[in-house]
Amino acid sequence: PTLIEQGVKDFASGTWAGIIAPAGVPKEIVDRMSLEAKKALADPELKKKLEQQGIVAMGTTPEEFKAFVGE
Repeated sequence: PTLIEQGVKDFASGTWAGIIAPAGVPKEIVDRMSLEAKKALADPELKKKLEQQGIVAMGTTPEEFKAFVGE
């Protein structure tokens, strides 16, 4: 049975994705990866393709992403 059939109303679900590197990668490399990802996400053509798939690209800083994911 579906969630609605089971009495669950107003259920929302979502996913997220991010770029993760192994521990110990130098900050300079992490910062470069972040910069290049932000450049890619700023591309109007890529942004349009992502939006057509229902994807909202956010492009956070490495520190913001680390706080989101947790340690």
